[in-house]
Amino acid sequence: MQTNTESIFIKENGAMKSCPFCGENEELYIEKYKHTEGERYRAFCGGCCAGIDTGWSVNKSEVIEFWNKRVKENF
Repeated sequence: MQTNTESIFIKENGAMKSCPFCGENEELYIEKYKHTEGERYRAFCGGCCAGIDTGWSVNKSEVIEFWNKRVKENF
């Protein structure tokens, strides 16, 4: 549960793969926000608002790793 609305948005074009839903690669962000258990990070696309928020990620590199993970093609 988020305790307040203070957030910091960090533009992360180079580190993040394009959005898997809309293909956006310019407006990709990491949001640092305050949670009842401390600061957390989540990633989202400014193009279509798709995002990922584990609720427990305490560093941005972890969220970027989750964002960049893709399902393998050609099973």
